[in-house]
Amino acid sequence: MLVMEIARTVEKPQVQIVPAGQKHLYSIASMTERYFPYANFSFDEVKRRVANPYIRYLVAIVGGFTAGFVDFELKEDRGQILGLAVLEEHRGRGIGEMLARSALGEIVESGRQRAELLVAADNAPAISLYEKVGFATVGKTNYQLWGKEATKSVVT
Repeated sequence: MLVMEIARTVEKPQVQIVPAGQKHLYSIASMTERYFPYANFSFDEVKRRVANPYIRYLVAIVGGFTAGFVDFELKEDRGQILGLAVLEEHRGRGIGEMLARSALGEIVESGRQRAELLVAADNAPAISLYEKVGFATVGKTNYQLWGKEATKSVVT
């Protein structure tokens, strides 16, 4: 009996990080509703935010589909990451890190020297990701995310 194996090369789909546009609105709104329900953003609110010159959205495109997004606000003296989400089936591939680094790059390119964010104190995967890209926890806040204690992190 002859047993043969078929060798297959499985290529990882390429990830592109691009500015969000009209065609990404539904995906962003769906992920926002799923991962940030406390934000209570409607499709129209996401559309307004994408059009706001001080709030920027970047999306991760994998195989032609939106796999994640990051939104951040450019304030007078700093940038603030507002949210970052990656669909479960695309996690563990470095997409969150790519989104975070891209957002930080745009914050620096805009002339801001500091970035900050709030993260739920019990969200260990998010905290690990943010520490990996240079954020450090500076303290806890009175702000609640999903009724949970939040920590404030910064990178300079």
